[in-house]
Amino acid sequence: GFIIKDRLILSNAHATTDATQIRLRKHGESTKYLARIVHIGHECDLVLLTVDDEEFWTTKTILKPLKFSKQIPTLQETLIIVGYPTGGDNLSVTKGVVSRVSMQQYTHGWGTFLAIQTDSAINPGNSGGPALQ
Repeated sequence: GFIIKDRLILSNAHATTDATQIRLRKHGESTKYLARIVHIGHECDLVLLTVDDEEFWTTKTILKPLKFSKQIPTLQETLIIVGYPTGGDNLSVTKGVVSRVSMQQYTHGWGTFLAIQTDSAINPGNSGGPALQ
């Protein structure tokens, strides 16, 4: 996941489904902090999390929120995909382009939602990481 604003962390809902505890750690640090779900949207596979421990937000690595783009990416626009694929503690950064923009029904959705497809190399465990324009 990644910080968006107001001490909220955006990630994928499927990564937290059925979890009895959610623990987060900051990049490059070993301390794990207990997170709690603020809101979960299974229909769009998104979850908002927060960490109540003040230390998470104020010590060592200071966390800065990412800002959402006000524009939908266009075909062939370059994207940077950031995440932590399964099997590693190191950050993975891949580059690709937007290969499709459409409205689709998500796996657990009742309606249609915006879907942006990329040709970036994405591996299991990348879920919840941002796609940057």
